[in-house]
Amino acid sequence: MDQENYNFQALFSNETDACLIKRLNIDVACEKALDSAVAKIKSALTPVVMTIAEKAGIQGQYRMPKFRLQGSKVYKTQNAPAHPPKQQVDIDLGIYLAAKFLDTVSQGGGKTLQVPAKDIAKLYFNAVDQELRTLSRREGWKYLDGNSRKSNCCRIDLSPKGHDAHIDVPLYAMPNVEFEKLAKSFASDSAIVVEAKRSDLAPLIDEAGWDELEVVVMATRDGTWEESDVAKVIEHFRGASKRIGHPVMLQRIWRVVKAWRDNKWPDGCAPSSILLMEAVVRIIDKGKSQTSELLSSGRDDRILSYIFSKLADQLGDNVVVNWGNEPEKLNPGKPEERIHWISEANAASQAFNRCFIDANLNQSQVITLMRQVFGSRIPGDISFVKPLKKPGEIKPTLGAALVQVSPQIRVRSTQGA
Repeated sequence: MDQENYNFQALFSNETDACLIKRLNIDVACEKALDSAVAKIKSALTPVVMTIAEKAGIQGQYRMPKFRLQGSKVYKTQNAPAHPPKQQVDIDLGIYLAAKFLDTVSQGGGKTLQVPAKDIAKLYFNAVDQELRTLSRREGWKYLDGNSRKSNCCRIDLSPKGHDAHIDVPLYAMPNVEFEKLAKSFASDSAIVVEAKRSDLAPLIDEAGWDELEVVVMATRDGTWEESDVAKVIEHFRGASKRIGHPVMLQRIWRVVKAWRDNKWPDGCAPSSILLMEAVVRIIDKGKSQTSELLSSGRDDRILSYIFSKLADQLGDNVVVNWGNEPEKLNPGKPEERIHWISEANAASQAFNRCFIDANLNQSQVITLMRQVFGSRIPGDISFVKPLKKPGEIKPTLGAALVQVSPQIRVRSTQGA
């Protein structure tokens, strides 16, 4: 691109610890605390579930619950919070039971009882609540209870231990045949799983069997059971990463776009992580001829400029996915929220545009513009901003699509928005 004024790729990713992507990493102490807490949660809940199962006469593989890490931990897109303590690192740890477990418990250990599904869901929550409440008290954590508790999960807050982080524990059930496949895979591949978890690739490797699950339902505190699309979402983004062909760079893009979100919306009402990840994938897929070249260049500044030039279109439009039985809108924000999303995405695009084409900007001003977008975690080292042309050689008539500023777009009225 002979129109470029600066190469500021190094602000986002380089070999030092000063670049943005390294500054987004969770500190080692917090990461260890989260990993330790996850292990303790599993250790606490497993015997509780097994005791209930044994009292209800359940034998064999159905007694043992299964656990699965979900969300950003799996995608490797976790970021340290931009505005702690308002924002926190989060981990999702799902607990899964077989339908046989719930069916047997509902019969009262062999007694013929007609227990409604909603009551079973509540019993499920009560058992997990009780154990995690006790565990939190013992470990010095904060357990969200009463009016502060979540409707679709149990939450443990590690802030009393000095970590801006929490763990959500959603509760799931699956058909017996699905659970049997899962249990069999766990047994046959246990050695592989143990070895994988010792490696740096652990977050990317799932226990065999999860990918085959077709039906999973999630319990809610009001007693309803909702079909869960967690497995389908994970497979969707894994498939996108494989299709796009630059998994490491795609993870960086996701993390940087999330960092923009966290910087701009410290109090919430922001685009969700899933929406931003899907928007990035769609932008890359739609502009494949251009994005393929940009991804191959290894230039984060170029590909991010392109992503933000198209992001407002995604945030203003309906991003609809078909992961479950019914189409789901990923951006059901209120009209005023969407307007704000669009405005900030356009402002980010304009900032990138100026950094590339404004011949009057110096290196410090490039950093200032990027800090307006991503916050103070953008490094202040001017050596990370490399001039590509002398001021007199800059052509301020850049019209290339790669850094084109998005036009203002109209927020479409949508049902439920």
